[in-house]
Amino acid sequence: QLQTFNTPATQQPGPGLLLPAANAQVGCCSVNFSWNQSVYAEYYVLQVSTSSAFDGTVYQRDAGCTFGGSTPSTTGVLSNMIYGNTYCMKMDNATLNGTWYWRVRFFGTGAFSAWSDTRSFTFGM
Repeated sequence: QLQTFNTPATQQPGPGLLLPAANAQVGCCSVNFSWNQSVYAEYYVLQVSTSSAFDGTVYQRDAGCTFGGSTPSTTGVLSNMIYGNTYCMKMDNATLNGTWYWRVRFFGTGAFSAWSDTRSFTFGM
């Protein structure tokens, strides 16, 4: 008699976060994010929000540090696909002052990893 066993797929842990450091104080005019690379990652998803629960409208925006880059929204969740383990987000507006939260996960081997730990930083101009 043939028996079939279904074992759940093991979800990879999220990347370790490097920068900005936990509870960092950040000023004008950009924030540099970095995290540990995973050998399994095809790409990463970075989320940045003023909500520790990452509530609000999720939007994708190229908010890079080049001239004309957009600044993040204080009412939504920036969610960007990144093909490396660093990202630079333009923050050059005093309306963005306050506490921000960020996390990262990766997509690889056909599935998403778990989210990383959540870190916060305080922006002020």
